[in-house]
Parts: sequence; C-alpha cells; structure tokens
Amino acid sequence: MGGSVQVKIVPNYRRPGAGHLPVRPSLPSEGPTPAPRRPSFEAASESGFLVYPPLHPTEAVEVLLQDDGAFLFTLFADDAHGNETRLFSVTTGGSAGWGGLGRVVYNTSKRTSIDHQMIDQLIAAMTTNVMPGTPGQFGFLGAHNFITPEGWNTLCVSPLNDPRDDGIPSLNCLIESDWYPQNTEFRYAFKRGESIRFTHDTPLGQVLFVPREPVTLVGVSATDQAAAVPPAAASRS
Repeated sequence: MGGSVQVKIVPNYRRPGAGHLPVRPSLPSEGPTPAPRRPSFEAASESGFLVYPPLHPTEAVEVLLQDDGAFLFTLFADDAHGNETRLFSVTTGGSAGWGGLGRVVYNTSKRTSIDHQMIDQLIAAMTTNVMPGTPGQFGFLGAHNFITPEGWNTLCVSPLNDPRDDGIPSLNCLIESDWYPQNTEFRYAFKRGESIRFTHDTPLGQVLFVPREPVTLVGVSATDQAAAVPPAAASRS
C-alpha cells in the first residue's frame, strides 16, 4: 500500500495570513438537522477538508440579494472595545460577467479611513463570479487554494450532511488543481431577500480530492451477482 496523498495548500495571494487553516470536518453535535449516526453518513461527513473565507478573527462578511436584484456586500470588524461595526458596504446593480461586481456604489463608515481602492482590493480577495439579478449568484473565494498531485482534482461542495441555518447551499465545482493553484470557489444562488454571513471560522464549504481517471461501468458475472445478495434475502428466495 502507498503512503498518503500529499496536497499543498497555498494562501489566498491577495490576502495571505487571513482565514482559518483548512481542517478535517467532524460531525455536528447539534443543529436543526443532525446527521444520521450511521457509518456511511459519518464517513462522508468527515471526508476532505473544510475551507474558510479570507477573514481575520475580528471580521465578518454578509451578502444580501436585495429586492431590486442588486447585491449588498458588507464587511464588519470589531472596534477597540470588541463591538462589531460596519467598515463598508458595496452595492452592485449590474452584471459584469464572470469575474467582477459591475456597477458599484460605495457606502463607507464615517469611523473608518478605508478608501475605494482598498475596498476594491478586499472585494477582489473575497469574491468572484458575481451575477446580480433573479436568481443572483455570488462566488466566495477561500482563504486557501490547493495543488494536488498529478492526475487529481479538487471538488468543492457544501459541508456534507451539515445544512446551514440560512438554507443556501453552494453550487458544486470541480477544479483541475494539479498544474496550478486555481481559486477555491464556493458559489451560491440567492433568491431575492436571502442573505448569508460568514466569520473567519465559518466554513464556506468542503473540498474533496479525487483522482481524474476514466471510469467504465461493466456488468457482473452470475457469481458476483449472487455474492451481492444479503444472506437474509437469499434465504427467503
């Protein structure tokens, strides 16, 4: 048997040092819909690694699809007293294709000196594939990307068997990550009025590393088919 597969983790180059390191998931101890306690479900839930947004421990981000179809992106940070305060909000009112925020309206807090250029840099580090409208799609970038061994892909999914309170699952994404640290992306499809919020330790989603090999489905022999019948079912036949 060979050793473990080694995957390199690469920090988000626009905001290195921000965000929780990827970790192996564990089953949620509580929640609105606990995962069934069966080995097959537990094995799926604990597969791969959780990926987090490029946020510092004092920060949080919230995205809302407004009634007019525009996205409202807001970044929060704790002040010197530990109270959460809004740093800025950005409203996008039009599609810019696959990669930008389009027409942007800035709304900065009077208590911060952050300028529009800094806001643009922060947004570029956190978001991708923003598509306002009905339904709207908003992509979040992970704090870390991955370089897999040759022939392996990275599959980005929602946290397995761990539904979020907001009820917005991410769209699944398969990335060829063996030749370049492609952006780890979790994209969400919003309905108007829906919002989602992340802190530095709220996972955007889960990544699984899968070999990129062709699969051919073949039939089984009569012997294999008979061996697949549970003993109890065989005795009733």
